Amino acid sequence: MADAFDSVDFIELQQIGFKIAFTVMDFKTKEILDDPSYVQWNVYMHEATDFERNTPKKMLAYHKCTEEDYDSFF
Repeated sequence: MADAFDSVDFIELQQIGFKIAFTVMDFKTKEILDDPSYVQWNVYMHEATDFERNTPKKMLAYHKCTEEDYDSFF
């Protein structure tokens, strides 16, 4: 695969347009579970090699997706 990255490659995620979205929903009702009385989102990133953390975890900024955000996904 010509466009794959090797595990030693350094990748600037913003340069390649990387995005991720997630949610938690009730399996039966499909209701999105995001009541601030019960849910607090904390999004972290860290680097690891062979499952050993190499860097301290870094808290990342996040926001709820807008229609414009949804449209920007492939």
